Amino acid sequence: MCRKLSTVQLTERLDYSNLPGLNSNMKNGSLKEGTLNWEMLQFKPKFPRQVLLCRVGEFYEAWGINVCILVEYEGLNPFGGLQSDSIPRAGCPVVNLRQTLDDRTQSGYSVCLPSYQSMSTCC
Repeated sequence: MCRKLSTVQLTERLDYSNLPGLNSNMKNGSLKEGTLNWEMLQFKPKFPRQVLLCRVGEFYEAWGINVCILVEYEGLNPFGGLQSDSIPRAGCPVVNLRQTLDDRTQSGYSVCLPSYQSMSTCC
């Protein structure tokens, strides 16, 4: 159950017909083959209980339901704010990754770090 209003608002933008909760009707929600969203859609079932963070440039980003977990329990802010018409996204700069991982694992979560190029690296 979500306690933060921001997380409740983010959950309203999810599509529960797929495991990551990606809504293809929203801006940046394309699930076409070859897109990062499609890759995450293929990858999430392999690690359904882990929070997925994927490196995109100088950030590690999460999408969909993973964002709700990071906002609710880690205090991260969603990209684009709460009034956005795009899929929920949040993340951290590469330089903050160690602290984010430490916080997540100390809270009892497992984190998976797939590479966009390989979608194969997890810890």
